[in-house]
Amino acid sequence: MAPIRSSVSSSASSGVRSSSPPAAPYPSREDRQRRPSPELGEENEQPKRSALVLNHGMKILADIDDFDDETEAPEPPADDPQWDLFSAIMDGIPGSKRKLTDEKWVAEIARTLDKGASSARSDDVASLKKAVVDFLPTCDPPIQRTSKTRRGFHHPYLGLLLCPPSLDWSNDEIRRELRDEITIVKHTAYPPFLYRNYEIESGDLLEGLFESSILLKAARHIFVSPSSADDECSRSTRAGNAALNGMTKITPATIAYVATQVRFALSSDSVFGKKVKNHQFDSYAFYDNILSLLGQPEMADRTQLILEYWTENVLGTDSDAVYDDDGGTAAAILAQLRRA
Repeated sequence: MAPIRSSVSSSASSGVRSSSPPAAPYPSREDRQRRPSPELGEENEQPKRSALVLNHGMKILADIDDFDDETEAPEPPADDPQWDLFSAIMDGIPGSKRKLTDEKWVAEIARTLDKGASSARSDDVASLKKAVVDFLPTCDPPIQRTSKTRRGFHHPYLGLLLCPPSLDWSNDEIRRELRDEITIVKHTAYPPFLYRNYEIESGDLLEGLFESSILLKAARHIFVSPSSADDECSRSTRAGNAALNGMTKITPATIAYVATQVRFALSSDSVFGKKVKNHQFDSYAFYDNILSLLGQPEMADRTQLILEYWTENVLGTDSDAVYDDDGGTAAAILAQLRRA
């Protein structure tokens, strides 16, 4: 598929001297069918997202059940990510809806989901820490595979990839302020690593957004297989591995999760997502900001193009393929029998 083209402009923020409190994201279950979707956060930071999702779904079910006449009952929400996730959880656990009145069972399910999500996220953090070095061109100085202390704004090339679009990385004073955390990068800034060829067009901030090679390689590494991250891996191999891993589709949550993981891997941050001393970037809000952008009504057409682009380049499925739509041999046989 050719690079996505657009003349529509979007906004991206600059570095500022403060950041917002974290909001823990939780990618869609469709991202991972074999394990809970990775949640970006540590235990006890905030109310766990799994419990919030379960409570949200139970409230909707209760509202529907309040109607004696099924014809008057409200339809489940069409565009509600939490409801979609709740429904997927219910579908994946036989007899689960009958157990929703058991508070202990609900609490245990929430803890199990959170534990699996945290484990999956930690695995991805550890894996990408080393793998991201292979996704980038050879750098001078070289990027250390096992240490992050010289990454981020401490490294000339990684700093360029992470620099907010409104700041000039070639300016020595800007570099120093970013490195020393005098200027704090806000979660709303979309840096070059998100863009095709790591270049941002000032007149069109949507051009090439979420098309960078590092995002696609990281997505294949996480959701398909580490070996599939290589551009030379055949599309048929990627599609086969994706199917085996239960990866059936790309969602906005997939993109937001990969972007957040890659940003952390490129940075010098030692702790994922926590807002503590010497760690000022809000990974939670970065995830939520991307997810929110891709979900905006005015972004609907563009988001669909991005999802198709990722489907082809990550899963190896050609979204532009044209298939014979005659229903196949089985349909022809049934039609023949009906005519007899």
